[in-house]
Amino acid sequence: MVNRRGAQRMRVHITVSGEVQGVGFRPFIYRTSKACGLAGWVANTSLGVEIEWEGSKASIEAGLQALKTCHPPISTIKEIRIYEVPIQATGNRAPGRVDRESDQEFIIRESIRERENEKCGNHTNEFSNGSGIDISIMPDIGLCDDCRRELLSRGDRRFRHPFVSCTYCGPRFTIIERTPYDRERTSMHPFSLCDKCRREYDDPGDRRYHAQTIACHDCGPQLKFYALDLGARARLGLESHPAGPRPVDPIDAAVQVLASGGIVAVKGIGGYHLACNALDESAVRSLRARKQREDEPFAVMMNDINTVREYCHVSPEEEMLLTSWERPIVLLMPRDRMTGSGAGARAWAGAPAGAMAGTRAGAGAVPKTSLASCVAGRSRYLGVMLPYAPVHELLLAHEACPRVLVMTSANRHDEPMIYADSQAHNANAAGLPRNAASIANPCGPVFNEGLNALASGVLTHDRQILRRCDDSVVRVQSGRPVMVRRSRGYVPRPIPVHGTGSSRGSGQPPRPAPTVLGMGGQLKNSFCVVKGGVAIPGQYIGDLESLRAQREYEMFIDDFLGLFRVQPELIACDLHPGYYSTRYGFYLSKRWGVPVAGVQHHHAHIASCLAENGVEEDAIGVAFDGAGLGCDGQIWGGEFFLYSPRPGAQPAPFTRWAHLAYIPMPGGEKAIREPWRMAAAYATLALGEGILDIPLPFQDELQNGRWELLWKATTEGLKDGSTVLTSSAGRLFDAVSALLGLCKKITYEGQAAVELEAEAAESLANPMNPALAGNSVPAHETVEAGLYSYAILGPESNLPSGTNLPWTIDVSGMIREIVQNLLSGTCRSRIARGFHHTLATIGVDVCRRIRAITGCNRVALSGGVFQNELLLSDMLAQLESAGFMTYIHHLVPTNDQGIALGQAVLARMGGGNLDVYSISRSCCER
Repeated sequence: MVNRRGAQRMRVHITVSGEVQGVGFRPFIYRTSKACGLAGWVANTSLGVEIEWEGSKASIEAGLQALKTCHPPISTIKEIRIYEVPIQATGNRAPGRVDRESDQEFIIRESIRERENEKCGNHTNEFSNGSGIDISIMPDIGLCDDCRRELLSRGDRRFRHPFVSCTYCGPRFTIIERTPYDRERTSMHPFSLCDKCRREYDDPGDRRYHAQTIACHDCGPQLKFYALDLGARARLGLESHPAGPRPVDPIDAAVQVLASGGIVAVKGIGGYHLACNALDESAVRSLRARKQREDEPFAVMMNDINTVREYCHVSPEEEMLLTSWERPIVLLMPRDRMTGSGAGARAWAGAPAGAMAGTRAGAGAVPKTSLASCVAGRSRYLGVMLPYAPVHELLLAHEACPRVLVMTSANRHDEPMIYADSQAHNANAAGLPRNAASIANPCGPVFNEGLNALASGVLTHDRQILRRCDDSVVRVQSGRPVMVRRSRGYVPRPIPVHGTGSSRGSGQPPRPAPTVLGMGGQLKNSFCVVKGGVAIPGQYIGDLESLRAQREYEMFIDDFLGLFRVQPELIACDLHPGYYSTRYGFYLSKRWGVPVAGVQHHHAHIASCLAENGVEEDAIGVAFDGAGLGCDGQIWGGEFFLYSPRPGAQPAPFTRWAHLAYIPMPGGEKAIREPWRMAAAYATLALGEGILDIPLPFQDELQNGRWELLWKATTEGLKDGSTVLTSSAGRLFDAVSALLGLCKKITYEGQAAVELEAEAAESLANPMNPALAGNSVPAHETVEAGLYSYAILGPESNLPSGTNLPWTIDVSGMIREIVQNLLSGTCRSRIARGFHHTLATIGVDVCRRIRAITGCNRVALSGGVFQNELLLSDMLAQLESAGFMTYIHHLVPTNDQGIALGQAVLARMGGGNLDVYSISRSCCER
């Protein structure tokens, strides 16, 4: 067809997949079409966004160029498919539709639930992910600058509207019921648009055009405050009011409680937080007592980036993370830490307890004070985030609100965060009429026992949170973000992976790789779906120790698979039969009739790191971790592997080349909760039973025959196999922490290592020896590294690969020297730093020896111990100085949250062949 100017017209159908729904993509296409003179339509579909363009070839090419280069900044295009389709007469197009376009018009159609039919004609595929999975669902997006200005601008009709949003910000993942992303398929569905909002929603030139979360004071969700205890009611003057609750603005009420030392549960984007004044020692200690969280660091929310700079050192990369649309918690170094010889002396100077501590000047406030000393315990870092939801902005912009709030998940220690309204209060709770700026009747909703015990008051609203999503935690390593916890703002963002098929054998075409569900581990759990060239990790679930956590884990897996319309063909789980994730994986295997593959814990760690870095070649894997069941039935965690990928081949692609020498765990799992037990075991093996005469910091635990009996039971258990042996680097950190008197017993996972790192950081000014010179050291020779000695037993440089394996790393010399240093009065921080440097040097030494035999020059580092920035930085520097190519985690955490990705990738390499990784099914029946 030729237009009036003689140019040849054509029509194309375009499918765009990726993060393209809920980000202003359709309005962008509308404006682009108008600018290029293109007719047609655009619509959300279950595949992403579909477009039809009609016009000259030059106009369509201009539109495609804009599509690829000028799309909204928070969108991500993964795939563009282009089909040429016949030009039809206007009257024959889309019969029965009321939104059909004319030859010169471009329109935005209502969403298409399913593909109406397969398009025919010439086909072009660009940016392909090859996944066949819906990747259009966006993470939740922090408040944008435009909406923030409206929220805080008097005279704007959305001034102080706690749910202000637009196409470029607001909740997504936590409110969507199913795709395509339209209002009627979100938890905004109950809120009908008022006339003013409807006009904005329908105006293609408006920032809120087709913004599914659009609302205002007249038609949106409503904020309410409930006073839960007598103290909060008294602060608000409710007890003395003769006519019952007096009118109180919910934000004003919450700020009054916070400023006077109370605790407020705040319903945000992905769940409820507990907030209190971070400058009030008494308030923070009260929060710790209520949460039963003795020492684990709290995160804080600060009102703006200038306040963050006052309290913390902030690099440009850290500031970029803090202000990004993901708005994670960022681990920063505080400015006002006190120096001292012990970890306990390095807390912040506490603010005086009492009313209004640290509030703004002009509101009855005292001058700015330091953070309460118990905010972050004895951690080296402070977790900081900026407001990301309108309700946070309203709280922290209030003149009477403290500038810094503790903002932690609303739950007791080791329980999941409360997110559902049914968890917070009964469904028949008494509410308020719309626009009523008064506090709800405190006797109306009956909040559950958890919130009643945790908070003085609750700031809540009537928009439903459909799925829990905890705050993400990130830190910066060598100028790049490193995930510590991946959840809000990042989930369900996909990760590209390799290996879309497995070999059938010589001369046969590869078969499609199965869709795999990785079940994750027991602690810091998250699951992961891998299909085609895409992996989609689920949100952070947490520890699967409680019944509620297990039920939510089951529910979130079903929800995730339904949301993405995926049916797993293979299930991958940990080898440990006691993990709930493993047991549930076998249950799902039976329920769905699909095979299950068991993947060793530390193999999964290394595979996860290599997968996110796109490495498909041979690599050395160093897994320093807390615990994982090994292939020999012992507890691994200080491992060196050679990874040799052979998709679909036998045997497994990992060879264990070296590990920390096995050591018994006195009392089994008690040794994890009580690090003094590991310290005593290491000391006994290194020094003999004479440790009872040495004034060690945990000497009181060894007296009155307790240690003799425990050690006797431990050694006897070695004969019958009842004593657990471990090669864990995490348990070695525990031992040294207890030897230095830092942490004899823990109240949260990794506490002993956290406090040891903080102690070591005190001596950063003390230089350490460089990495070992040369590529190999004779077998059995003791090597000096930094302050302490160790021995590698077994390697012979002239032996072929795989002979005399695995080598063992003996650290008894280091333990002896640490004890000698303690007795001679050496500074604890120097001892701690020497330990870190020695362990890093051990890692590099073993990698060099493996390279000398195999020629492999790639090293991947994974496992929870590598959350230790001192150890990781030291080891990376030494490895890179030695000429290695190094790989660490950036997209998924190095801790156990990241193993689901590795499980799925490794299981898929075997094509579902259970001979590659085997588990005793009888041990795992649900």
